[in-house]
Amino acid sequence: MIECGNCGGGGGSSYATAGLYMTFSRIVDMGEPWTRGDPEIEVHVHGPLAGGYSQYGEDLTCSGEHAHPDRQFDQNNAFWNGSVLIWSQDQIDAFNAEFPNGHNILVWEDDDTRCVLKFDKDVLRSALTGIAGAIGGAAVKAKGFGGIGLTLFLASFMATLYQDASWINSNDDFLGALVPASDRGDSWSDANLTLLKSATAVNGRAKIIGK
Repeated sequence: MIECGNCGGGGGSSYATAGLYMTFSRIVDMGEPWTRGDPEIEVHVHGPLAGGYSQYGEDLTCSGEHAHPDRQFDQNNAFWNGSVLIWSQDQIDAFNAEFPNGHNILVWEDDDTRCVLKFDKDVLRSALTGIAGAIGGAAVKAKGFGGIGLTLFLASFMATLYQDASWINSNDDFLGALVPASDRGDSWSDANLTLLKSATAVNGRAKIIGK
């Protein structure tokens, strides 16, 4: 996995690394009042890290303003367009080979140590459980790349062991889980994923493609 250090600001990335790229983001509630300056929007992949922890939501990757150089993007407004790596094909292949039930793609407003999340475990678990109950899942799995295209489909990973995570009880704001729009009955002209903050609260949308 690629470490998310404080590597400085930047824009989007090219498609030099095969993988999942976010090319569009719309966020309704960015979790940061204007009095506190620009928000620190980050997209994280969460999922199991090792055998025996098949439902543990480890923080696997981070994309944001201060992430690894090929994962840097800076969203300060309700809409963002560009190209930023979320999850490399090598990471996806290795992950899928060991964990068949998918992972979460979660969006955060990170108030504290950048690319190091701290959140209320009970709030997150409750939100993901509600989302999964409403649409049949809160996780996604990537299938297919290259000439055969890409499908993001709902998966069964529920992260019921988020309570064991070490990043709890701070000021980071959970903005939602990205789930396939079609599985919820949504149809966006500019996006293929819906950002759900709870079972019923739509907080935006995003487009993620395979390159």
